Amino acid sequence: MGDRRVPICAKLIIPALVLYLLSPIDIVPDFIPVLGYLDDLVVLTLAVWAFSRLARASIVLEHTAALLAESQENRPDP
Repeated sequence: MGDRRVPICAKLIIPALVLYLLSPIDIVPDFIPVLGYLDDLVVLTLAVWAFSRLARASIVLEHTAALLAESQENRPDP
């Protein structure tokens, strides 16, 4: 989110997703068993897909590699 190379439209997807998930207004109300939460899962999947499509793959891979390297550094030695 803090990378200047990521377009602003991609950065707006994440806050919009959070607002949708926190909103009491859903496509399918949450009190309907299974379907109520399934629509949230579909919206989450579409948001992640859209973000990854709008951000260049090289940027996503760069940050993924940095996160993996950081997690490897923070692992305790056996």
